[in-house]
Amino acid sequence: MDSINSYKIIEKFLLGGSSVQKYIVEKNNKIFLLRLYDIRFMNSRYRAFDNIRILYDNGINVPEIYDFGELSDNKHGYVVMDWVDGVSLDNLLTDDSCLINKYVKIVANELLKMHSIAINENIDIHDKFIKSFNKKINKLKNLGIDYTSSVLESFVLDNSKVLKELDTSIIHGDFHPGNIVVNDDSICFIDMDVCKNDFAWVDLSTNACNLNYPKFYTALINEYFDNNIPDDFWLIYNLYGLLYCLDYILYCSRMDNKTLEDGTTVLKKFLDYSDEFSSLKPKWFDNSKVLRKEK
Repeated sequence: MDSINSYKIIEKFLLGGSSVQKYIVEKNNKIFLLRLYDIRFMNSRYRAFDNIRILYDNGINVPEIYDFGELSDNKHGYVVMDWVDGVSLDNLLTDDSCLINKYVKIVANELLKMHSIAINENIDIHDKFIKSFNKKINKLKNLGIDYTSSVLESFVLDNSKVLKELDTSIIHGDFHPGNIVVNDDSICFIDMDVCKNDFAWVDLSTNACNLNYPKFYTALINEYFDNNIPDDFWLIYNLYGLLYCLDYILYCSRMDNKTLEDGTTVLKKFLDYSDEFSSLKPKWFDNSKVLRKEK
């Protein structure tokens, strides 16, 4: 008998375009969150759950996990975790600089704590990146999409060596304001289904390039680096930004409510903000000094 049968379903809800099924459930007068997954992808989920537990045990503000496994229908895996009450940070971000700075300080501090946790596993980040990039490019070409691939391939070939011998951290994996819940003056990271071991700056790069919250990311990056941004950060931002854009095009190709044009528009904006990588620091970043790529 599935152990989740002891939980009473209170409400089912759908947010965004995720295939994950989400339910508010109750047991012994306590509220939990139940998430159901496609069983084919549970191995990566199990790794994420292990990382989330490490973060929780180290005092990082993430939900506590109580149970996980696979259902007897052989179609779904599941996890039961704390229900995090509060307001999504993306609903609080306005043009109020004081409000942005208030939450940025809290979020940056929590991210730094997360990224500083020592882990035993070390990954060849360069090899992982190249395999992922080539896989996405080939998938797009098989779909008949060849949008500026030569520009992207040249940039990766010329610059990906910066990823060699980088340290590995536990990262959120899908960090953005919509995956942060605010309750008074505290925050909690949620939707960590792809919590993984990778290079810390991936969390600062991948969703920043979707250009939805430029003021938030400008303040966050400055706060994270204590206003002393390393010279190679923007190079790494562009590498992981283009990877995000390719993944977003593939996402749009399989979603009924999205079009390929939706995906390529994001990539076009990303490239426009750097003049196709001629300026490594994107124009959306609120700083007068621009880093130029060496010729």
